[in-house]
Amino acid sequence: RTTGHEYIGRSVVYSHEHRTSGTRTAKINQNGIVMGWIAETDKDSQGDPGYVSDKTGKPAALFYVQFEDLKTHAYPKFLLHSIDMELHEVEEVLVPEELQGQPSPKKNRYS
Repeated sequence: RTTGHEYIGRSVVYSHEHRTSGTRTAKINQNGIVMGWIAETDKDSQGDPGYVSDKTGKPAALFYVQFEDLKTHAYPKFLLHSIDMELHEVEEVLVPEELQGQPSPKKNRYS
């Protein structure tokens, strides 16, 4: 679904780390948008839940987040195109409502 939830169209900032060498890691921050979701009440064609939470083992909402394409990033091979997130994960990375639609702060080459 691409409608029907208050988080559709909301901005997120997702951080993840990757090992770049034997002892060095890079923290990567990516800006994204919540593009779609599966409700906890959704069923697949077999009548099974659309998504079952890895955390609880119960049907749960699942959100699809798509990230900006950053061709000039210092570590482009570690950038994510998209990710699926449970509700609690999306809520942890949502940009506050009062900052939605504002330009992202200037990033250094490692953000």
